[in-house]
Amino acid sequence: VPIEGLYGPGLPLVQQCLYQFEGLMADHLPRLSAHFARECIHPSMYASQWFITVFSYSLPFHVVLRIWDIFMLEGLKIVFQVGIALLQ
Repeated sequence: VPIEGLYGPGLPLVQQCLYQFEGLMADHLPRLSAHFARECIHPSMYASQWFITVFSYSLPFHVVLRIWDIFMLEGLKIVFQVGIALLQ
């Protein structure tokens, strides 16, 4: 997946990733997903920064280095995986 859309006008790839992340949450964390829906908490409220910065503002530097290694190898998939793991 090319990452150019992460930083384009309107952040189109970020919007797509947030939509996909919401679906992954419903599949992997159905109770939390339902709770967030009841409380009107949307992924854009907490996960946008994850996709835009690939966790560089959210986690300790030594952890971010590991995530970025995988990000360089596999792309955005790691952001989804870490995001779901953080919410577990």
